[in-house]
Amino acid sequence: MGQVPSAAASATDQNVTPLSRNRNFTLLWIGELLSELGGEIAFISFPLLVLFTVRSPVETGLIVSTTAIARMVATLPAGLLADRGNRRRLMLFCQLARVLAMGSLALTLYSGSFSLALLLVVAAVEGLFSAAFEPVEHAALTQIVPPEQLSQALARNAARPFAATLVGPAIAGVLFATMRMLPFAVTTGLLVISFGCLLALRIPASVQAQPTPGERLARQAG
Repeated sequence: MGQVPSAAASATDQNVTPLSRNRNFTLLWIGELLSELGGEIAFISFPLLVLFTVRSPVETGLIVSTTAIARMVATLPAGLLADRGNRRRLMLFCQLARVLAMGSLALTLYSGSFSLALLLVVAAVEGLFSAAFEPVEHAALTQIVPPEQLSQALARNAARPFAATLVGPAIAGVLFATMRMLPFAVTTGLLVISFGCLLALRIPASVQAQPTPGERLARQAG
């Protein structure tokens, strides 16, 4: 009698698609990797642009603070939206906002102009929507990965930001040394590809209709 559950569990494991062949997980992972890499390039390039253009340490600090404050402000509402909203649409909206902001900065620099006001707006948009993207992506992971593979998926996700942090600053330095608009153009391109990955992402409607952990806690508290 004790062997029946084990046999059933083995049969279930055999029916689960390996994580490496999970199309939606692969799209989400690649999309977020490119998003994080673009974010790292931009984060390094913002202060470099101010230092080499305005040569003002105060304004350089202002740009860095703007990004950090925007990320902090976005954290709480982003978590609530991740529980209540359509996660695929939210991720697409976040990436589209970042593409438009970063693309406008790249085009402005390409034309030979520089605007500190525009740079502040782009830094704020980047901070807000990159921070808003993260909890939505984490919540979407539970919808596209079976429970028995969730720990493996989380482990792969944990390694992803380290890769972006390691190579992003170096790429930013090389690109900025080549042309000042180049880091922002490359970041725009990375975000466009990330947007394309999310556009191809499919979250099963039956899974998406289930209450999220946050909603279940809210119901229990009520």
